[in-house]
Amino acid sequence: MFSFTIAEFTFLCVGFAFVGSLILFPSFRQQLKALAGGFLQVFVQDTAKTPDGARAIYAQKIDEMSEKYTDACNTLRDLTGKLKTIQDNYAVCQKQAKGYDERAKAAMSRGDEESATTYARLLQEELDKAENLSAQFQKMKPAAEEVKAIKEKLENQLAALKRESKDVVAELKANEQVADVYSNLDRLRASTGTDKMLNATRDGLQKSREKAAGAKVLYQTSREGKLDKADANTADYKVSSYLDSLKKSNPNVTTYSIPDLNTLTKSSGLNTQSKK
Repeated sequence: MFSFTIAEFTFLCVGFAFVGSLILFPSFRQQLKALAGGFLQVFVQDTAKTPDGARAIYAQKIDEMSEKYTDACNTLRDLTGKLKTIQDNYAVCQKQAKGYDERAKAAMSRGDEESATTYARLLQEELDKAENLSAQFQKMKPAAEEVKAIKEKLENQLAALKRESKDVVAELKANEQVADVYSNLDRLRASTGTDKMLNATRDGLQKSREKAAGAKVLYQTSREGKLDKADANTADYKVSSYLDSLKKSNPNVTTYSIPDLNTLTKSSGLNTQSKK
């Protein structure tokens, strides 16, 4: 006995149901085929927009047109050959007819009616051949001219398609390169995780400065800050009072001061300006 897991049994059931739907319901098969064809067409269209895809599409179209051009050349060659053969045969018939006509006239001038009749029959055969060849030529000539026009048209289209192929592929490549350049610019301009962390660090520094300034102001306006400032201002009060008491008890204490140099020069009558 076969034993299957639940997953395997489910897969088999789905597979049988799918195959049964394809067999029992032709419309479902057609819809599925159309859906697959649609996905394939979308894929081919997307691929054709790339340089490699465009090159492949153009190569396929160039091959198809080259095949048509080759067929037109072969057809024109065959028709031209047949027309040339008809012209050559027509010329031969004319020459033969002219010869038979001269011989028939010569035989008749000599009274040889039997020989004249024979040449006359041969002359008529050549004339019939010439008429038939002329009719064939008149029928084939327009066809050959049409084939020649088609061949020239295909030749011009093929040359234009080859030029277009090169231009389109080159432009697609250039467009891809330009798009890559701008994509790289966007990537270079885009902020990375490190940039975000750096911005956070700068914001943290600014907040730290603001916090430090706020703490300083808060301390200076607080009771403790004012008390520290007062202590610093009154630290030298006792020294200053002691020095003042010394000055009062000894009024002859000499104090030294450095006079101004300009004042000293004027009082002594010295002139530092140079004589002219």
